[in-house]
Amino acid sequence: MKKTLLFASLSLALGLTACGDDPVITTNGDTGGSSTDTGGSTEPPAGPAYEAEVEVSGGPVEGSSTGSTETAAEGAFHAVVFEGDIIVFLTTGDTGSAMVINANIDTNGGDVPGTFNVTEGLDGTWFNATVADATGGAILDGTGGSITVDFCPNEVGAVVAGTFNNITTTDQLTMGDGGTFNGEWRASIVQSDGSVSCPPPAEPEPDVGTGTDTGSTDECAIDEENCTGPVCPYEEFIAECIFENCLSLCENPMEFEACFECAAQCEEDSGIADDAEAVRLLTEFNECSENAGCEDLDDDDEYEACAISNCCEEVAAAYN
Repeated sequence: MKKTLLFASLSLALGLTACGDDPVITTNGDTGGSSTDTGGSTEPPAGPAYEAEVEVSGGPVEGSSTGSTETAAEGAFHAVVFEGDIIVFLTTGDTGSAMVINANIDTNGGDVPGTFNVTEGLDGTWFNATVADATGGAILDGTGGSITVDFCPNEVGAVVAGTFNNITTTDQLTMGDGGTFNGEWRASIVQSDGSVSCPPPAEPEPDVGTGTDTGSTDECAIDEENCTGPVCPYEEFIAECIFENCLSLCENPMEFEACFECAAQCEEDSGIADDAEAVRLLTEFNECSENAGCEDLDDDDEYEACAISNCCEEVAAAYN
């Protein structure tokens, strides 16, 4: 973008050595971005095939209890996906009370990753912990709280993981307080009909800066997703042409003049001179940046900051 389309495309082409075949075009120097990942395809971190770590407050098994194994066993330590339900079987007893935890997570009407509320009974999302230790037994049924599922469970062999969140329980043997469960769990999928809704991860949004340091705003940000202005197709053509034909010259400081001659030929070959609208928009931008004194700046970043601060409307018209 500096002074002419030629300079912008030259800078872009030189950047292709690090970016590959899909360049990102930006007018403010920021190519980073951040977003909240709401998709369900992210792989969980490496770890055991199944694992449970729970902390129980109150009730007959108050305290911590953990369990893990490197392999999943059908009917004992595993998870199954069927008709939108994630059925989890876990055991603890490596430390604390020995218990079998069964949970049915009804994801119908919701997406994974997601959090699902525990209800009483065997409909919807339910939780049960059956305890057998030296102190006796207990059958603890969930009455509230929730279960979070962090990873998509649709593929057999995948590991699904999540958390137990303040799950209140009743002891069915005494009808008294069974305690409140919190903790983490993970299990391997041994059977699945692929029925859980797992939207793909959201695409990161470009970080266009705050505008406080360079004067940039959202409307001045350009990347391969939103660069739709009249100048963009020509800039892409010229950048690819320079990358293919002029890169060796442009990487040699002794061939600076030959580099620009080669790049000028790419601009001519692009046909932009025959597009009156593109030429008009570029002319308006160049006039604005010159009047603002941006043309006197040799540093690319300083030039772009100046251009965006003073000519945002012209940038947006030409490139967005």
